[in-house]
Amino acid sequence: MKRKTLTSIIFVSGLFCALYAIAQQEKTVRSTYNGWTSHNLQGKVRELRLTSYPTDAKGRKLSEQAEGHKHQFAFSEQGDELQYNIYDASGKLLVKSVPTYINGRIGNTTNTDMATGQEEQWVMFNYLLDFYPQEAHCYINNKLHKKVYNQVNAMGHLTHTRVVDNNDRPTYLRGMKYDAQENLVSISDTFKVLNNKDSIVQTTYRYMQSDSNHNWTLRLDRVNGRTLITEREIIYYK
Repeated sequence: MKRKTLTSIIFVSGLFCALYAIAQQEKTVRSTYNGWTSHNLQGKVRELRLTSYPTDAKGRKLSEQAEGHKHQFAFSEQGDELQYNIYDASGKLLVKSVPTYINGRIGNTTNTDMATGQEEQWVMFNYLLDFYPQEAHCYINNKLHKKVYNQVNAMGHLTHTRVVDNNDRPTYLRGMKYDAQENLVSISDTFKVLNNKDSIVQTTYRYMQSDSNHNWTLRLDRVNGRTLITEREIIYYK
């Protein structure tokens, strides 16, 4: 579980996603990219907090007790993502991710497992859209542990990701699709285990509420047929 938790930050955080893909629809391509664009945010957002809860088949919340991990993102006034934290359902900090910027782009990121103190050092390569790294290598104790390769669309949103081990064997694949507003509508996750059957997770999203800046605040998630509701608290700079 800890390994999956540490690995998940490279998929949840838009900072670690990149590869130019020609847009299939007519869209206005942004001239600059940052943490706000990777999260499809409008306005000067200071912080994001995401919490999920169990629901019945109709999307009615069954409990005020959070389920799964809680996620928190912090941004600068210029839109750079400064930190990403993962908490357990009770609010205990599990993983902290802090990027280092070089010439306006993320050069490396340190992910820390708060229980063990173990650190993953992610080094970014092959920037496209002049911001997002297409390739990243993960080192633990200065030894190569795994690599990730990503693709994004012209709006800077992740469409595909592939993780390989230090022998270049694939361990994880992800595909993502978006609606006309560039909100995420589906994810297909494939976990590959050597000499074992793949584990596949299919997730779809339906957006239920947005704020005055047109950023979503309430979403219905269906994960392999199971239903959750995700609340997103958005704090803006004044």
